[in-house]
Amino acid sequence: LRRSRPVVGNVQRLQTFLKKLQRGHCTTIYAYGGSVTGGHNAGGPKNSYLRWFMDWLNARYPCVDNDSDNDNDNDNKGEHKYRKD
Repeated sequence: LRRSRPVVGNVQRLQTFLKKLQRGHCTTIYAYGGSVTGGHNAGGPKNSYLRWFMDWLNARYPCVDNDSDNDNDNDNKGEHKYRKD
């Protein structure tokens, strides 16, 4: 398997991101692309891979919104977000 990926590069940023997810920090994902990234030919943004990925990310790694003004932890449920540029 290792030989199938000749150049892996620096994985420190990926490891830092995964640690954030495991600690329950909310994140923002940036998606660069055009019409395909936006869900063209998939029925629109609600059916895009990006939306599917964000739904999975929020279900698999729930996060807590630490910027919320609420004192009740149940009200501080956050959401991973995305921006398409």
